[in-house]
Amino acid sequence: MSAARGVKQSALQAWEQEVSGASTTPVNGQCIGVAEAMAPEETLQVVIELGFKHVCQKSGHDFAKEMNVARLMIEQNESFFSFPIAGVLDPSNLTAANESRLLHIDFKFTSSLEKPRLMNLIEELKTKLNISQTTYDDIVSVSDELFTNAAFNAPLVDVTTQRNGDAPRYNQEVKMAEGHFGRFYIAEADGRLLIGCLDTYGSLDLPRYFNKINATYMRGPAATMNFGRGGAGIGSYLIFNASASLYAAVWTGRYTIMSCVIPLGLSNRKRSQLAKHLHWIQR
Repeated sequence: MSAARGVKQSALQAWEQEVSGASTTPVNGQCIGVAEAMAPEETLQVVIELGFKHVCQKSGHDFAKEMNVARLMIEQNESFFSFPIAGVLDPSNLTAANESRLLHIDFKFTSSLEKPRLMNLIEELKTKLNISQTTYDDIVSVSDELFTNAAFNAPLVDVTTQRNGDAPRYNQEVKMAEGHFGRFYIAEADGRLLIGCLDTYGSLDLPRYFNKINATYMRGPAATMNFGRGGAGIGSYLIFNASASLYAAVWTGRYTIMSCVIPLGLSNRKRSQLAKHLHWIQR
């Protein structure tokens, strides 16, 4: 993939390796793991235990497009931070104009109390795109969690300890510090609905994040809920479980971008049977 005009090409080069579980050889971050049909927990385990930062699955949704996203995130990771929407939906055209064309919702916020206004915009989108009720329910759950993470966790979490002092997440307003903001977006191309949220804190520890999702798969969602408030991982699990692809990019102290793709036009059963793609960067 050639670099976008005006964007410096990285010296890193992506390479591919077949991956089939724990027996696979550990790799560096430039490797794209190519699998046939691993279960979600297997995908998380090869990321956590073997060092894969990209796992693309042949039986997943739009495998070829996911391979292009992986190459972009490896070889031009600064471009991905600059164009997180086109970087997923149209990585060959990384321009602000193209991002604007793909957007349905672009919502900038600085306070946790702005969530009701965002949820109204999402409800309007259901009619506009003729989204089924089951898909819409997943979109609402993912959107709620992404907003909550950015509005309640990012401004308060300690980068070193990853604790937020058990701050209340629902009843008390959290305002972002001057100069900081969150940006929630929904975009779409070729039946791929991208839901994402960016914050300007860059405080999320991604290895810890993936461990929490994996723990929920291992224990089960019901058991995880019993751990109560305090970041047990159920929200992170909901995002990953509802999506066909997950994209996570953290530039420590500058940006956190968390987004996922939900395919439109598929039944809930077919969506649940798709093998998942996973991509991440931690700078």
